[in-house]
Amino acid sequence: MKNKIIGIIGGILILISLISPWLTTSSGKVFYGFNFYGISTVFNLFIVVMVILGMLGIVLSLIKNKIAGIFLLVISLIFIGWGFFLKFVLIKSFGIPYIWGKYDADWLGDVVGVFLGIKWGVYLIIIGGVLIFISGLLKIKGEFLYKIFLWIKNKIKAINIKIKIIILVILLIILAIPFIPVGKRWYFDRQWNIDTNYMEGAKIKKDPNVCEKMEIGTRKDYCYIGVAGAMKNIFICDKVLRDYLKNSCYKEVAKAKKDINTCELIKDIADKDDCYTVVAVEHKEPELCEKTTEGGYSILDHRGSCYRDVAIAKQDLSLCEKITQDDINVKGECYRKIAVIKQDPDICYQYKKNFAFSYCYQGVAVAKKDSSICGIIKYSSEKDWCYYYVAKEAKKSDICLKILDNSIKESCYKRTNN
Repeated sequence: MKNKIIGIIGGILILISLISPWLTTSSGKVFYGFNFYGISTVFNLFIVVMVILGMLGIVLSLIKNKIAGIFLLVISLIFIGWGFFLKFVLIKSFGIPYIWGKYDADWLGDVVGVFLGIKWGVYLIIIGGVLIFISGLLKIKGEFLYKIFLWIKNKIKAINIKIKIIILVILLIILAIPFIPVGKRWYFDRQWNIDTNYMEGAKIKKDPNVCEKMEIGTRKDYCYIGVAGAMKNIFICDKVLRDYLKNSCYKEVAKAKKDINTCELIKDIADKDDCYTVVAVEHKEPELCEKTTEGGYSILDHRGSCYRDVAIAKQDLSLCEKITQDDINVKGECYRKIAVIKQDPDICYQYKKNFAFSYCYQGVAVAKKDSSICGIIKYSSEKDWCYYYVAKEAKKSDICLKILDNSIKESCYKRTNN
């Protein structure tokens, strides 16, 4: 009878664990058993298996034979193994002090970010598994495993009561540690600050060896990137583990050296174009934009983006005309940014494309804190938002009176009166 009760309790705890919080991330997001499968189809299948095994554990606890006991032992080991996998493997690989970018194309980290700690759902899996294990042992009395269980039990009984209390207190302290998110957060923040100091020190000293002392994976790569740029040394980029960050390293060196040839080391076309753009902007040389790709392989016009960024850096409107694709995010943004920098609404008139035209006037109006410019905007909704942002920037509630939409007007008053 005792083994039935223990087995049923263990199975129930396991089923409860599946709807209990398992893990927390750096954003504070909590993952539960039943939605943890969103990370991977592998977890989806495992959750289904866990539900079946949990119910089977309850059923087998009621059956009076040694075969059922052996099944319970196997089931319990799966649960205990899964619990310790969550506790040690995931936390070690993706938790403190490692972050999700530790591995390229890591199927797990791309979704969940940083694991800061485990929650009590994991402990329920382990405790439930242990109870089912005990239930299985009780069913196969006289067997080798049961004899071991009795030997351990007798040894524990023989221990002095004071020593038992000390051991119990130590175990409780160890078990309590994962339940203290402040401690976890403190450890992570502390390590983050330590790594930040190493990163800054490495750049000042121009010593890549300092980066080796860092623990957080991607930050170590960023450390190498910073040192490579400071030293203008592309060979340091070889220490960067992630390919996408290695490209960033080459860009940083190219920018520091103002060397377009360094960009040639980048294999990815889009990253190479970004590198050309960075150097072109740094040099303020629009001719370098000719090296970038003009549409074709992508919906983005990298050559146009390059001319846009150089035009903004030089505040040269003539370069905006070199942009062939009539895209508000490229050509329209070129005119808008220069208009805002120069605080000249007349520049907006040179690009009259619907939203970009209105957005340009809004940008200049906010920059000058001049609501009269909003009056040029044709569409009432966009005009209202222009008044809203100018009122907010100028902290003048009387501008809100010009807004026609009541909900925007009410929000405007709230923003300007705070």
